[in-house]
Amino acid sequence: MADIILAGSSDESLGGVGDILAARGEKCERLELDLTHPEFISRVAGLRPAVVLARFHEGDLASIKAMQTMRMATRCVQAIFITQKPLSAPILTLMFNEGAFGVLQEPLDAALAWQLIRQAIKRSKWERDEMARDEELRRLNESLRQRADMLEGETARDHETIDRLEQLAYLLIADRGFKPQSVQALIVSNAEYQRGLLEEEFKKLGFVTHTAKTAGEAMPMIKKQSPDIVLSDLELSDMSGMEFGRKVKSEQGYPRTHFVIITSSPEKVDKIMSPETKVDDCVVKPHGGGKLYTIVARAALGLLER
Repeated sequence: MADIILAGSSDESLGGVGDILAARGEKCERLELDLTHPEFISRVAGLRPAVVLARFHEGDLASIKAMQTMRMATRCVQAIFITQKPLSAPILTLMFNEGAFGVLQEPLDAALAWQLIRQAIKRSKWERDEMARDEELRRLNESLRQRADMLEGETARDHETIDRLEQLAYLLIADRGFKPQSVQALIVSNAEYQRGLLEEEFKKLGFVTHTAKTAGEAMPMIKKQSPDIVLSDLELSDMSGMEFGRKVKSEQGYPRTHFVIITSSPEKVDKIMSPETKVDDCVVKPHGGGKLYTIVARAALGLLER
């Protein structure tokens, strides 16, 4: 396939451009159809040249329309017109606005014609590369979109699975008489209602429970009673739950314990579970008591992992 197509019958010399190309060793092909012929665009699309050279007659608006259609169908093909007479400014403006790469006036200047054609070939190849990059980016974006959709689906299924496992763990503990009489839980919360609710639930399942309102009240209790699990609110009146957990897990004098923070803010879970906090688990506080089993089940499972 040649990079250059000469449009028109073999009787059309196109200003001798074929001889100019041959003198420089550049191959070209003759497509014996005028630019305005109905079959021209489909034939060019099959040949996929870089440049089409065609005759432009003064006032020949049909050639401009055909060139525009060709550029839309085969974006990378550059059109160069050859004319016998100087063209008016309005015609030139229209021609370039519709996508012409250049115009050569007869008699042709061989050096100028060769330079313009070479520039058109470079532009065509640059546009082909750009289209290839765009297509690769489109495929990559589509692949990433499909991957994101798949991960979103997997995440939703994972959350559903975790939720069901927590419900199952809760039911197994309650229905099969899992009574860990030796397991002690310390519940630390400013809220009296939450302390009472959790204490009642853990006692019902056989945990030995203790409660404290603040971290300062809880810390000597931890040293004295060595609870297996500490459940603390994220926000306490004297310090944050993360600071409280860091002290209990890092400082000397405290027994080994499973430290869980309870929060009502799901967006804070990642920060709470960062390595520097040394927290063992984080549970999102149920709203209205509808998912209390989550705290109970995960606390029990955390103990069983120990």
